[in-house]
Amino acid sequence: MARQDRSLPYHHGNLRAALVQTALELLERKGAEAVTLRELAVAAGVSNAAPYRHFPDRAALLNAVAAEGYQDLRQRHADAHAEGGTPKVRLRRAMHSFLAFARERPGLFLLMYNPPVGTIEGDPALQALEAEAYEDLVRALAACMPRQDEHTARLRTITLWATLYGHAMVRLRHPLQPVMKAGLDDTQIDELVLDAALATPR
Repeated sequence: MARQDRSLPYHHGNLRAALVQTALELLERKGAEAVTLRELAVAAGVSNAAPYRHFPDRAALLNAVAAEGYQDLRQRHADAHAEGGTPKVRLRRAMHSFLAFARERPGLFLLMYNPPVGTIEGDPALQALEAEAYEDLVRALAACMPRQDEHTARLRTITLWATLYGHAMVRLRHPLQPVMKAGLDDTQIDELVLDAALATPR
């Protein structure tokens, strides 16, 4: 077995990027528990030692995967704003993109916002990416409240964020039962949630 492992290539092209992509695929198929350096080596077709050249441990690997998630989320936010419209239209579109991200990449969303112990909280660079994604939301909401100061905008962003995050997590962890939906489809529920998140404060 050791001879077979050594015969596998240590690198092919940009190995780090290939490993992160393979880890993303594993994450969505099997969940964060399955994303280990050994499992990654098998899935990527490289030696067991190869991933350690780029990731000293599993936490570093998961942080690299989560970083891809924050970059994707920020790009979706930017794309939503690039389509134009009033500040409130752009914000609502960005909120839809957040929910779409959670729906389309559930494993990645859970890794980013419910990470295993010892990952995100120990990585300043990843914490900075998370903060930047949140600041995108702060700025988008502040643009809808030109007469309010920054403190008020930040308070309102907490409510908006909690509503969005809570709705996404309900979808992923505790799906609404038919009796709760009472004839509403998912699109209608999303719109109601966004209405609540954007409600004018007292």
